[in-house]
Amino acid sequence: MSRGLKERVRIYIAQHGMIRESDVVCVGCSGGADSTLLLVLLCEFRAEHAFGFPFSVTACHVNHHLRGDESDGDEQYVRELCRRLGVPLWCAQEDVGARAERTGTGLEEAGREARIGVFGECLKNRKATKIALAHHADDQAETVLYHLARGAALAGLSGMRPVNGRVIRPFLQVPHREICAELEKRGIHWRTDSSNESDQFARNRIRRVLIPELERDVNEGASRHIAGAAEMIRMADDFIAQETKARAEKYVRVLSGEDAACADGAACRRGVLRVCGALLSEPEIIRRSVLMDCLCTLAERRKDIGRVHVESLLDLFGRETGKRIELPYGIRAFRIPDGIVIAGADAGYTEPEREEFSPAVTAKAEPVRITKSGIYRFGDVLIEAEIMRRREIANSAAADSGKCGSAAPERGAERLCVPQKTYTKWLNYDKIKKGLLIRNRLPGDYLTLDDGGRKQKLKNYFINSKIGRDYRDRIILLAEDSHVYWAVGGRISAAAKIGPDTERVIRIAVIRTDGNGGSVLYG
Repeated sequence: MSRGLKERVRIYIAQHGMIRESDVVCVGCSGGADSTLLLVLLCEFRAEHAFGFPFSVTACHVNHHLRGDESDGDEQYVRELCRRLGVPLWCAQEDVGARAERTGTGLEEAGREARIGVFGECLKNRKATKIALAHHADDQAETVLYHLARGAALAGLSGMRPVNGRVIRPFLQVPHREICAELEKRGIHWRTDSSNESDQFARNRIRRVLIPELERDVNEGASRHIAGAAEMIRMADDFIAQETKARAEKYVRVLSGEDAACADGAACRRGVLRVCGALLSEPEIIRRSVLMDCLCTLAERRKDIGRVHVESLLDLFGRETGKRIELPYGIRAFRIPDGIVIAGADAGYTEPEREEFSPAVTAKAEPVRITKSGIYRFGDVLIEAEIMRRREIANSAAADSGKCGSAAPERGAERLCVPQKTYTKWLNYDKIKKGLLIRNRLPGDYLTLDDGGRKQKLKNYFINSKIGRDYRDRIILLAEDSHVYWAVGGRISAAAKIGPDTERVIRIAVIRTDGNGGSVLYG
């Protein structure tokens, strides 16, 4: 035997912990069928101790003054209903038409904002601890379809939540027709809002045209099934939200003023996020959820941010460094070598003047010493080393195109011609006494700037090159002790340049797998 409407509602309230002991539950009552039955049932639950503890019921009514005498009639009906039920009532007067004109919003939005304000007043100054709203399964189906048509993400498809802070919705799984049937069975009449019959509003057309057609031509329980699906999506969304928070801590960093090149460091901290490219290794639903959260954080709202904007960010990951896109609320996003930077409208973010070094390891890696020619793995990057004597250099260098080194040979010395490439460097191995170490940066690292031996701290070199602080720790270095011979993607030390007396050369190339078990040069 199926449970009756009242028992289903009682169980739904208990399952979601909507009402707690000593709660003061304020019902938003318009006088329509849904809020009328909700007020009646909550009063019965209170009298019957249906949840095993005491709680109180009050009500509030908002007169929107949109329908003249009809609006006043609604207010009078709610006053009489509350008097019969012995429920304290607060009636608020809101000129929604004037509010809409003043704020430049539509009537629907202005009415919603007015009600939110009244509910806030109930919670703050009128002793209410919960606000009970009578949204039902048809409203939920309407919301889900509306969001679906507008391109909402998973959160939008979960519809309205049974519990959202101190707002509770006990009827979310009950179709409107069952509510009306229950009132008729009890002999309780209700007020009808004539504006609900208007097709002026998109939501009304969904409720009056689309949902009835679905119930007539597809399944008579369409609205109930859509509401049930929204409940499942909500649970999935809650789980994904937990996973998203954990992944965001791994892949997303709030940049400081120095890192983000902001004129206002405080503003930068509020509004510049760096998203590591390694995020793309996560399942697609996590990628999208992390990026959606980034956008909503910077916009400080979720309204008008949808799937299309997340798609734009995902597309940006596949574009070349330096590309940028514009997003809602003045948000901008920039492609950088190891991911993207997303900047809020008021962040004062300045696009870097120079591309950052690439490739870089995704995390700091254990140092690797080069002892002979071969391929070395450093983190998730491969480094090829080839140690040659002078007479072997010509044949090896001929394989690459490029300009000759600038060092002029002494008279009678064979000229050494090596290509100048970003990810392949030829270093004077005669100068390297202890062997090269592949590693990340360490305190005290420096470069030699010229033949005169002038030195520059590696930290200062990175700062001058506009390299973000978090990225610096992942740049690949070829070093001997504290002397950096090559910051991969950037300059080599002057002490490593090949000269006319060079007898041994080490060729260093960054390589990557080609997907078929082989390897090719990076870049």
